Amino acid sequence: GTWTPQQTEEDEGGSLSELFLKWEKETQAPAKTRWEWNKIRERFTKLALGGADLPVKRIERKHLVAFKDALLAENKSPATIGKALAAVKSVLSFGVSNGLLPTNPAVGIKVARKTNVGEPAVLPYTVEEARAILDAASKLTRASNRWLPWLMAFTGCRLAEGAGLRTQDVVKVDDVWCISIEDSPVRRIKTASSR
Repeated sequence: GTWTPQQTEEDEGGSLSELFLKWEKETQAPAKTRWEWNKIRERFTKLALGGADLPVKRIERKHLVAFKDALLAENKSPATIGKALAAVKSVLSFGVSNGLLPTNPAVGIKVARKTNVGEPAVLPYTVEEARAILDAASKLTRASNRWLPWLMAFTGCRLAEGAGLRTQDVVKVDDVWCISIEDSPVRRIKTASSR
């Protein structure tokens, strides 16, 4: 008779975790992105794949829909769910581009629910709330807990931007001491206006 080798995980394009590792190695994504996307992969594996690290060729559209529905059931924001779906979709797209799976089952899956148009997703602090936060921070002994709220209040930087500052980020420009907030190994600037 004819001998047919048993299909292996390698024949199927490797597991989802292996695909993420290949993506990390080739893209050399920032450490923060790698960490966030691996947390998303872990959640996807738990919520949609029953905890199994499936071969990528066995991941179907129904798994992505199950992931989206599970995140909706946890009352995650549309933006958070969109980010999680985009991460999985990007890595699966990388797999398609590298011949590891024929199509991307995540294409077209998105959250239909949106935040109310014209209403800010996060309301700004009132002056009283800001004052209470800074007063509370002043009483803390751990330096980061004490000074990060003040740094954010006076510069407008985001928490990750302030927490990622290094001594070399304090620079003198035209005889004025400044904080240079740029992409670095410990932080990624989120928007052009932040930069």
